[in-house]
Amino acid sequence: MEINDVIEEAKARGLRFPLLIRFQDILRNRVESHQPGVRNSIAEFNFQGSYRGVFPIKVNQLREVVEEILDAGKPFSFGWRWGASRSCSPGWALQNRWAA
Repeated sequence: MEINDVIEEAKARGLRFPLLIRFQDILRNRVESHQPGVRNSIAEFNFQGSYRGVFPIKVNQLREVVEEILDAGKPFSFGWRWGASRSCSPGWALQNRWAA
């Protein structure tokens, strides 16, 4: 889908600008497309440790964003990092749901 088509559709619906347009599949794609490079580097350099990618929840606290990244990363043991501050409370809310 072309972004211009999205903009024209928004105008036709009478939506006001600026708009926030989210592309959920981009998040999933970034998590999934990162993994082959990680696996190749682990093999190439004979890395003997373990790798676990993490999403710093403080970067974006929207529940939908956190859930999408964690869901996409689950097959790769992808996790999240959060602190004890109120800005990180979505991590606590999702703790039991995503515990491995």
